[in-house]
Amino acid sequence: MNPAAGAVVAGVLTGAALTLSGLRRSRPDPVARALSGHPVRVPQPWGRIDRFLESVTGWAGTAGHGRGQVLGMTPAQQRAVQLRLLAGVAGWGAVLVVSQGPVALLVVLAAVPMVLVGYERILDRQAARLRDTMGDQTLVVSQFVALCLTAGLTTAEALERAAEQVDAPLGPQLQQVTRSVRAGKPLEPALSSVTRLLAVPELDRLTDTLLTGARHGVPLAATLRHQVDDARNRRRTAALERAGRAEIAMLVPVVFLILPAVVAVAVYPGFVALTSL
Repeated sequence: MNPAAGAVVAGVLTGAALTLSGLRRSRPDPVARALSGHPVRVPQPWGRIDRFLESVTGWAGTAGHGRGQVLGMTPAQQRAVQLRLLAGVAGWGAVLVVSQGPVALLVVLAAVPMVLVGYERILDRQAARLRDTMGDQTLVVSQFVALCLTAGLTTAEALERAAEQVDAPLGPQLQQVTRSVRAGKPLEPALSSVTRLLAVPELDRLTDTLLTGARHGVPLAATLRHQVDDARNRRRTAALERAGRAEIAMLVPVVFLILPAVVAVAVYPGFVALTSL
């Protein structure tokens, strides 16, 4: 076989395998998500390579750690998926360079930051959607905690009962907090650590209210109900603002695409008829 043809075939196979592996790695597993409450990534039959990449990318430290807590991925796992995608780009880049010449190297170099930025944007959007879902679930938790406190339960007991009533993605996080409390960890550090990592505004306000009431013995039921009402009003206002922006955005294709096309279709036959006279 010609060496150039062999390089092209090897590059195609390598790029396809690594690209598909990286994309499948970032796809959530519905069964694992249902069991654990996180979109846990499907383990692929690349165990040694994954462990090597995760050890190499351990330099990532705590970057994206809060997002990883929401998505169920460690920073090292996120960087490992990025490296696999970059390896796929390198494989396709080798094909382009061999077949198209050195000019294709510019395309490969331009694709590298696009892959990195695109993958980060995908993770950010997934985390934002999950945080929005957690915000809605936090309102349900606040109402249930207020009901339990009115019934005479303590803050830890009310939070434990509320955690059992909420599904993923917030339910497993609160259940982790209640398990830590039952194991002997104080409520304040257990709840504050999870809240700080998730970065959900509604959960932050709920945590501050619960901890303040636990420290000073302040009755919390009425306060939690007022917080729920305020949060729902804010969400309703935000939804109306998004609807207004979407309505304006829908006018862009109508004004700049559909109307010019309609005018062109209506005017062009008459213009042709006039010019043919």
